[in-house]
Amino acid sequence: RQIRRREREAMRPRDVIVAGLRRVIRHHVAASTALYLLGVLAAALYPALARRTFIDENAFLVAQTTVGFDRRDARDALEHYRAAIDAARSSPGDVHRSDALRGWLEDELDALGMERYRQAFALDRHSWTRGDDDWGRRSDASIDNATHGVNVHAVARAARGNGREGIVLATPIGAPGATLEADAAALALGLVVMRTIAAAPWLAKDVAWLVADARWGPGDHGIAATDAWLREYHAPGSSARGAGHRARRSGGGIVPASYRRGIVPSPSSHEPFGRVGALQQAYVVELPEGAVADVASINVVGFNGALPNQDLVNVPVQLAKLAGFPRAGIFADSSTAGTGDGGGDSFDALGAVVGGAPFAADLRRVAGFALALARGTPAGSHASFKSYAVDAVTARMSGERAPAGVPTGGAHRRGDPVRGVVGEDAFLRLGTFAESLVRCSNNLLETLHHSMFYYVMVDDDRFLSIAEYVAPQGLMLASSLVTAIALAVIGTSSAREETSTSTSTGGYARVSLGEKRRGKEERGKAATAPAHDWSSALALALLAHVAGWCALLVASTWPASTAAQLAAAYAGALATAAAALATWSKSADDGNEVDDGEVDGRVGRARREPPWATLKVVALSVQVASLGALTFFNFALAVAVAAPLAPLQLAAHGGVGGAMPPWARAALTLIAAPVLLVAMSCAALGTDASTALGDAAAAHVAWGRRVHVLPLAWCVAWPGLVLAACVHLGGVHLGGVHLGGVH
Repeated sequence: RQIRRREREAMRPRDVIVAGLRRVIRHHVAASTALYLLGVLAAALYPALARRTFIDENAFLVAQTTVGFDRRDARDALEHYRAAIDAARSSPGDVHRSDALRGWLEDELDALGMERYRQAFALDRHSWTRGDDDWGRRSDASIDNATHGVNVHAVARAARGNGREGIVLATPIGAPGATLEADAAALALGLVVMRTIAAAPWLAKDVAWLVADARWGPGDHGIAATDAWLREYHAPGSSARGAGHRARRSGGGIVPASYRRGIVPSPSSHEPFGRVGALQQAYVVELPEGAVADVASINVVGFNGALPNQDLVNVPVQLAKLAGFPRAGIFADSSTAGTGDGGGDSFDALGAVVGGAPFAADLRRVAGFALALARGTPAGSHASFKSYAVDAVTARMSGERAPAGVPTGGAHRRGDPVRGVVGEDAFLRLGTFAESLVRCSNNLLETLHHSMFYYVMVDDDRFLSIAEYVAPQGLMLASSLVTAIALAVIGTSSAREETSTSTSTGGYARVSLGEKRRGKEERGKAATAPAHDWSSALALALLAHVAGWCALLVASTWPASTAAQLAAAYAGALATAAAALATWSKSADDGNEVDDGEVDGRVGRARREPPWATLKVVALSVQVASLGALTFFNFALAVAVAAPLAPLQLAAHGGVGGAMPPWARAALTLIAAPVLLVAMSCAALGTDASTALGDAAAAHVAWGRRVHVLPLAWCVAWPGLVLAACVHLGGVHLGGVHLGGVH
């Protein structure tokens, strides 16, 4: 004993680490369970790890500059607001309201002598049209048969700039549910702000004001129109190839009467398109309730959880407060914004145990923000800019009773009573805010590279960086990795040895010291690496993932059919299970051992591992690799998949013991587990479970297959469940032969 103690004391740190890792591998079941539970606990303690937000880029010069937008400009904006409403109401009956507003806007821009362009972009098959006569002037059939949308943008050139960098201010109009007053307020605000910016002596970067046609495309924020504008901006003539768009410039000249009447020409690749250099930042301002300015809700969620630099979140919040908004931030529209639609009781119960009601509220906001990221659908047209590596946010201005759920997106709602600042005072706040945004970006000398690009908001002034929020995901994946390494390196031999020493009553037989030493010597003599049939396991894993891809293909081809998706998914699962049974039954007669030979320099009898153990190693490895990579693209979605999938795969085994037979375990994994997961997801999202798959497929197609949720479900999560079921099938007997080998 003293000799062993001296040996341990003489061990180098490296030897200590190696010995510790070996001990963890040897007791991998307990280690994996502890790691997973530790990851769940760490996720529950997220609010305790939150830090205060801060503006890392000093060049923004927040609160250190003067604003030129004054009350006179606010009165001008109010007059333009009324004039735009009158122009839309007096337009011919066959002209759509937003077309009439665009015609009025072009006349006003020409009167100011500003550089402006018109773009007619083609509607592709992913764009759906809006035929709601509640907001349109044309008939439903006329809207539904339209083939082109229309964007207008104006440019303010910087007299002192070199034209290499630019800023974008966007105000979408025509969104479903948006009123005439809302669109008119957006145009009036943008018109006066651009006039003020164009005359500002501090302007060093060109500024583009985009009026996107929000009538088309999925979502309610003009994303399809913004996509078309950005495609043309970065790839001139792209619409000539069918992508969608065309432009026209006017510098104060005569505008054809057909344009003023709102008649859209067919796309042409010969029209000019004004640019402002490399786009640095973009700010989207939405006024769903018109000229109202009490709450500034900041939307940051982009496609697949993409986020802008955090400075571009904190700066608008601070500028809105300086402009006089009583509330501003990501969660500003209500006390429960972004919390999701379910799980409130669970958060309250956890908060009562851990830290009370404030802790529960923080945890609810974290879950809501993470849920918005996991969905992958954008909450504003800023997401289009982020797809081109341009940091952007959407500021949605509203009254005290604004629609809830800022981070999760959602349609504009009308009919809610609005109180607070309206009219001229509202335009003063809005104009001050918009000009301040442009001026802060105008001060920057380089692209944003400070602050955070990976974060989770806990509150409007607190956040979790990647250093804090990645730990739970790492622990969950580590639990799977430990088991995969253990099964690959030492196999299932340790479990069999422990089983062989147990008595029939469940206890362990007393073993003498001499027997222990002899057993240790024998095990050392035969200590060879376990033999795995990797080719068969890899082939089964490939088959499961190909079957999942086929289910995704069916979902993308027939998105409205939930039955077709389920049929394709379970057909692939049955094919994989049948292939596993056929492969394992063919090799079952080979026995559990291979011939004597030299392995790693030692002579011994190598043990052939049961095929289910090898398949489990492959399944766990694929899970760790795929979800580990996804963590750095959409952390929230990776956690949402890893949390239920990891324990299901870890619990899979091909043993014959237990209260439930292998067939029942496999069926439970393939049927009950997916049903439970879908039900939980629908409860969190507030959707109907019976149509969940069809809705997800329809959204996947509508967003141009840019959202990762459905591919991840069918190509990662579902194959993982199928492989877990196949592992369970390793314990069945066919023709008196145990497919999983001796266990």
